[in-house]
Amino acid sequence: MPITYRNLGRSGLKISCLVLGTWYLPTLPEVDSYGVRKINEEMTLKLWKRAVDLGINCIDTANRYHGAIAPVPVTHVGYAERLLGRFLKTVDRESLVIATKVRFRMGEGPNDEGLSRKHILKAVRDSLERLQTSYIDLYQAHGPDPQTPNSSPCRLLTCL
Repeated sequence: MPITYRNLGRSGLKISCLVLGTWYLPTLPEVDSYGVRKINEEMTLKLWKRAVDLGINCIDTANRYHGAIAPVPVTHVGYAERLLGRFLKTVDRESLVIATKVRFRMGEGPNDEGLSRKHILKAVRDSLERLQTSYIDLYQAHGPDPQTPNSSPCRLLTCL
C-alpha cells in the first residue's frame, strides 16, 4: 500500500501520513551501568531504513528521548537524537522531515528546562549536534511552561 502525504498545516511542507516515532525503540536484554535496557541499535537502524524505503519521510523525536525508559533521567537524555543522527548519515537527509521537541529537563542547572529563550537556543544547538545535521525541519514545544510567560507554541516563534 503506497504511503500518502499531507500538507503540514499551511506551511507547504508535505509529510507522510505515517510518522516514525523514537520515544520507544527496540531493546536488548542487556542493561547499562544504570540498570537501563540497552537499545538494539542494529535493529533500530534497519527499521528506520525500511520505513524510509517504504516512503515514510517524517521522523519525530525529542531532545529528552532515550528510547527505552520513561521518565528519562538526565543521565540518558538525548540518546534517541544521537542514534537518529547516525541514521541520517546513511540516507538522503533532504528527503526527510526531522521533527524534534524542547521543554523538559536536560541537565541539573536552573536554566536546563522550560521554554525560556535561553533554554530553547541551547536546546536547538544541542539537538543539532546530536542529530549531526545543520537544520531541524519542525521544532516543537513539548508542553507548556508555566514559568515562562507567553510560552504558548504560537508565541514562541516571535521570541526567537
